[in-house]
Amino acid sequence: MKSGGAYRLTEDLTLDNWTPIYPSGDFTLDGNGHTITLAGKRCLSLFQKEQ
Repeated sequence: MKSGGAYRLTEDLTLDNWTPIYPSGDFTLDGNGHTITLAGKRCLSLFQKEQ
């Protein structure tokens, strides 16, 4: 994902075999009323609040 980029979902997604991403900068993800379902891995610390 490009730093400073804006991304919009166009459909619901189910990701079974996914790999975490580590963006190098800020970006915007607009769910646009859709959902992302992550399956197959433990997602205990998927998001982290910045201090």
